[in-house]
Order: sequence, then C-alpha cells, then structure tokens
Amino acid sequence: MPAIVLDAGGGNDSSYWSTFVPELAKQTGAQIITYDRAGFGGSEEAPGPWSLTGAIDDLEAGLRALGATRGTILVSHSLAGEIATGITARHPDWFAGAVMVDANVPEFYTDEMIARQIKVYAPLMEEMRKAPPTPASRQLLALGASFESVSRAFYKMEWPASVPVAVIVAETPPQPDPADAQAWRNAHALFASKAPNRTLIVADKSSHEVAHDRPDVILSAVAAIGRGQTAAATGATYDVVIRNGKVLDGSGNPWVRADVAIKDGRFVRIGTVEGRGAREIDAAGQFVTPGWIDDMDQSGDSLLQDGRAESKLLQGVTTAIAGEVGAPVGSAKLADYFDQLQKGGISLNFGTLYGASQARVEVMGDVDGLPTSAQLDRERAHVDEAMRAGAMGLGTALIYAPASYQQTPELVELAKVAHRYGGIYANHMRDEGEKLLPAVAESIAISEQSGIPVEIYHLKAAFAPGWGKLMPAVGKLIDDARARGVDIAADMYPYTAGGTGLDITVPNWVWAEGKEKGLAKLADPSIRNKLKQQVAAGSMPGWTNLLTASGGWRHVVLVAAYNAKYDQYRFKDMVTIGRALKRDPADVAWDIVIAGAPHRPIALYFGMNEKDIETALRFPWTSIGSDATAASGDQEVDGHPRAYGTFPRIISEYVRNRRVLTLEDAVRKMTSWPAARFKLYDRGAIRLGLRADVTIFDYDKIKDLATYEKPTALPQGINYVLVNGTVVVDGGRHTGAKPGMVLRGQGWNPAK
Repeated sequence: MPAIVLDAGGGNDSSYWSTFVPELAKQTGAQIITYDRAGFGGSEEAPGPWSLTGAIDDLEAGLRALGATRGTILVSHSLAGEIATGITARHPDWFAGAVMVDANVPEFYTDEMIARQIKVYAPLMEEMRKAPPTPASRQLLALGASFESVSRAFYKMEWPASVPVAVIVAETPPQPDPADAQAWRNAHALFASKAPNRTLIVADKSSHEVAHDRPDVILSAVAAIGRGQTAAATGATYDVVIRNGKVLDGSGNPWVRADVAIKDGRFVRIGTVEGRGAREIDAAGQFVTPGWIDDMDQSGDSLLQDGRAESKLLQGVTTAIAGEVGAPVGSAKLADYFDQLQKGGISLNFGTLYGASQARVEVMGDVDGLPTSAQLDRERAHVDEAMRAGAMGLGTALIYAPASYQQTPELVELAKVAHRYGGIYANHMRDEGEKLLPAVAESIAISEQSGIPVEIYHLKAAFAPGWGKLMPAVGKLIDDARARGVDIAADMYPYTAGGTGLDITVPNWVWAEGKEKGLAKLADPSIRNKLKQQVAAGSMPGWTNLLTASGGWRHVVLVAAYNAKYDQYRFKDMVTIGRALKRDPADVAWDIVIAGAPHRPIALYFGMNEKDIETALRFPWTSIGSDATAASGDQEVDGHPRAYGTFPRIISEYVRNRRVLTLEDAVRKMTSWPAARFKLYDRGAIRLGLRADVTIFDYDKIKDLATYEKPTALPQGINYVLVNGTVVVDGGRHTGAKPGMVLRGQGWNPAK
C-alpha cells in the first residue's frame, strides 16, 4: 500500500513530516514517498505565478516512474491539497483515498471565501510592496497580483466522487474575523456533505500542527482508508458529543442533565460520556431536544430548487412532511421525484403525501362532477401507485377547487387504499369557520368508514361570531371520537391570520369548468355583480366565505400579487388598495387574481382569535405545523411570519411568556407526537438507536422575530441543529450541509 506524502511548499516546509513519516511507515508497512519539488513547478528564484498544472504534471510523472498508480493514498498538507485534487481528478482509479491535513481543498473556495482571503491578505501584500524586495517577496507579490483570477480557475476543480477523503481541520480556524472562521466552518461542512465517502475530522487544536501533536489522528485516518472504509477513523470514540445540556427527550418528561453521544447518525450513549467526539458541543445552560418536526409543510417544490431549507433549519426544524394539495408530481413520477430530491441533497428530512385531488385530476381533470365507477377505479390505482412509490398518505384541501368537488364517499374509497399501506389521511377541511363542526364531523366519518388515521390541518376557528365557542366544541367532538377509538388529531400554527390565495374569495362554482374558464368568468362584469351579491350573503354550499369570517376586505392583506402593478401594494389591505386605485375592494382583489395568473396571488386573512389558539394548544392531541414552504437565499415565501417564526414562537410566546404550555409538552408536540402520527418511529425522541436529529436552544433568548411587516426576520436563540448526526446549524448559522433523508411511507418497498 504506497502512501504519498505531499509537502506544502518546497524545502522550507520539509520538516513538517520529519517525525511523522517514520511512524507512518512503521504502522502501515507502506512505501512512503515525499513529494518535495521546490516551487511546485515554478522557480523560487524568479518571480511569477505559481504553476499548479506544472506541479500536477510533475507528480503524475513521478508516480508513473515509481509504478505507484494503483491503491495509492495521498496525504496532503496546505497548498498540496490543490495538487492532490488535481491528480485524483485526472486519475481517480489510481487512488485508494486521501487524507488532507490543514489543506487547501479547492471546493472550500467559493466566491465568498476567495473575497475573504483577498481581504485578509491585502495588508500583508501592501507591507511587502513597501519593504526591500527579495526573490521570495517578488514571487509572492506576483502570485498575489494574479491570485483572484488564478484562484477562480484553480478552485473550479472538484474532488472525484469515487475517491474517499478525510479532511482534518481546526476546531476554530485561526481567522482575525469571527465571521471568517464561521465561513470556513460552513465551507468545510458543505464539502463533507457532498458524498458519503467524505469525512470531516475536527482537530482539538490547530490542524496545522496536527502531524506534530496528534499524529494518531492522521495515522488512524490513513489506516481506515487502507482498510477500505469510507469514513476515516478520527481517533475519537464518537462523531459528536453534546455535553452539559438539559436534555428533554421528547416524551414529555422533565429535563435531565446529560451528555449525548452520536455515531453514524444515531444516538449511541446518553448520560455520562467519557469518550471524545470528533466534534464536541458544549450545551451548558441550554436545552437539548429532538429535532422539531413540521408536520404541515409546503416545501415539495422549493426543495428541488434549493435543498438547504434555511427558514426551517434556523427555526430548529429537522423534518418536514408536506402534501396538503399533494405531491409536486403525479403518481407515476413520484419515485423519480424522491430520487431526484435525494440526489440533489437536502438539509432536512422530508416526506410528502399524495393528493386525493391529484388522483381525481389525473382521471377527470379539474372540473366538477361525481366519478363513474370506472373513473373511481382509476383514481384508486393512482393512490395505490403513489403509496408504493413512498407517499406517506393521502392529503387534501377540500376548501379549494377542484378538491372541493370531491364528496365524502369518494374520499373514503381513496382513503381505504392509502390505509392498506399504513398511510394517514390529512386534510384542510371544507370549512374552518361557521360550519367548522360539520367539517370536523366529516373528518371523523372518513376515519370511521375507512379505518385510516386522520390529521386535521392547521386547526382554527376562523369565524368571529364563533370565537370562544367553536374551538371548545371542536375539542369535545374530537375527544369523544378518540374515546370511542377513532384515530384523529390535528396540527396548528400560532398566528391569528391565515394565508392563502385571493381566489378563495371567489365562490367555487366559478371554477367548476376549470381554471382557464373560471378566470374568463371572473373578468365578466355581469358575473362580477352576481359574485358581489353572493359574497355579501355569506357562505354557500361547497364554498366557505373567508371574507365574512375575517370581518371584511379590511382584514384581507395582500402579500404576493405576482404582478408589478399590484406588488407595490404588498402588506396593504384591500380597502386601502381600492381607495388608492379608486376601485371597489372586490374588483381590486379579483383583478389581482387575473393579473397574477398562472401564479396564485396570496393574501393574509385575519380571522382567528388568540384565546382560541390557546385553547387549541392545550388539547393533548395537537401538534405544530407551519403551513409554510422552506426558503433559502432569494427564495420567496408567502409573506406570512409563520415561515420563519412558528416553532420558536411556540416556546417564546406560549411557554415562556403566557405559560399556556409547559416546555416539556411544547417539545412533545414538536417531536415525539408528530413522529408517532406519521409513523416516523426512528425519530422524534432522544433515545438509544434512534436517528440523531437534535435542536439545541437557549430558553431565555429563543424568540421569533418575524412579523407581518417583516415576515423573513430570522429567529434568535437556536444555536445548534443536527440532522442525522451532522451539524447543519452551527452557532446560529446554516453550514450548508445536506445530510437530510427522503422519508418514504410504509408502502414503499426498496427492493422493487
């Protein structure tokens, strides 16, 4: 097993390996070859840019001459990391793996990192210009002049996916600016997350000195690669150890002070942990809980665009379950969708339901009417196909067309299919206002007639005349159903406004022939006059009047118009916009619906009451769901603060400030309870053997900062989040790591 040790920069750094090489040879029995060419392809005596290509050419020729072109291990330090990347990219079949020690790994150097490096070294370069010239300073100045352009070319190189690599870095990179240190940590984590055969080893002291002070770390990494392991040994017993925290296990039990050890993505020791972790987190004074589960998510599309899900992770959310209106694709493409999502990488765990209305539209289109027996059979077949592809159940939003056209018997038949595969039926009910109780009764009936567990999405009483009355009545209805064996529960978000499309202000009969014809009807002045009369009269069969429930157009606030003319009025209510445009508020709202097509303009509807929220939170069977999509970078959300604030708000507002819930019960509602509902039996609790999803927060500082005026303000007080044992939020910042898993339902058979 030949091992190639690459020096950092010619003779000046040759002593770096002097004490290490003999021990490496002794322990591995390998042929040790040191690569020590002055200047790495350029001359130290003459100024000029450093030649990476020349260095790679030299190494390639040397390896060929030595016959070291099979099973070779590279051990690289500093600038030699670039040479190692170049030679392995050229000849990945030559190498068994590599160990990078404080090395310049090209993929670390994003545009942001290059800019930071230029900023760091600019003062040093200026001092050299003022000092008497030497051959070395002339070369460095020449290199500095070309640094940015050369760097952007060099750092496009990528480490080949087939070659295992262990990267040893300092626990705290020696940067003058803390933001630089965090940026390096983010870059390290992102590199390691790109492939399962990449291991990040965090040294307990400067990684630059690790060969002198901790040679065992390098030796064990080399030995692991020599044994064919894809994850290099680190000299540590565990991957991560969280110490001194107040551990809430997710079951509702009081906290205990304990260390938590994680290895291979699972909890392996809880209590007193004597062994060392490759990463040690001091959680003194903080709570350590299972990762939080958003069981009413809307991220099916957004995660394909950007898998980081920053708005979720920075709230402490490690798992999201979507599917209110179904999956982003039809049943035939669902398996490929899951594969694409996993291949692209996601920072949290994600699963989705398949839509009952999806099955209907695939068979009947988006029009009204009852399915024939043959059509219902085809709908059943689509649900069956989706469940076998990995859908976690059946989702529906009966308040919206075309889902509103599905009647209870049709839903029962589709639910029976999902139930056969262990699925759940989760629904946005037909009415969340004046006729809330009949809507809950329908949900109960679907469970009783099909046998399927039922989840009510975003439980609310959005009807001002029913505030204080409807929610207690809902509680009794569900408690009674559960007492007789009906498996029904609900999730909710802690805000008095809901957010949905402006098209919900239009009676559903308008959409009965499909969206295109519906928009044409909505533009017809004579039909509009009829609609205004119907809206003023209140709800009608098959349509919930959210306008009445919210108290009129003044309580309907535009957040996304998808049209430049109207986007200037974001966060204004319809009465105010109508006054500015000298238009009736209804005409304004419906003009926005038409102008925003094919997008769906979104508004906030202020129809709920804080006392009802408190009542619902106290029900033992409610969990927490944001009803929001994940957003990262420039991705937009629906303008509702729930996208960035739901989970920290539960603790800061309803535990700490109002004392509606105990902390133990709030954590249970965000962890073990939704995990049980969606059959995520390997998550949701801090327990030996379970997947290591973890949220660590400061109880005194945790707070949601997102408001209706500033809906994307980040929360505070959530310091660390781990997904499957990997740190994704470190010191309150997203690392860029993507260790999340696609979660498939029980109907999925990976062998097929």
